[in-house]
Amino acid sequence: MIEINADQLYFGRIEEITIRYTVIRTLDLRQVIIPNMTLISTPIKTFSSEDLVKLTAIF
Repeated sequence: MIEINADQLYFGRIEEITIRYTVIRTLDLRQVIIPNMTLISTPIKTFSSEDLVKLTAIF
């Protein structure tokens, strides 16, 4: 999992890396395409699977 603070905050998994852009799948299953030039100039946080817990509550 990664966190990218580009134009807005994105949190998700990297699905694909190409020469021009990177595709991220967010936790709400949206697909976000971010130009690699943006990634080069933006701070990125990485998280191991041990750091994350996903909870789902059904009411």
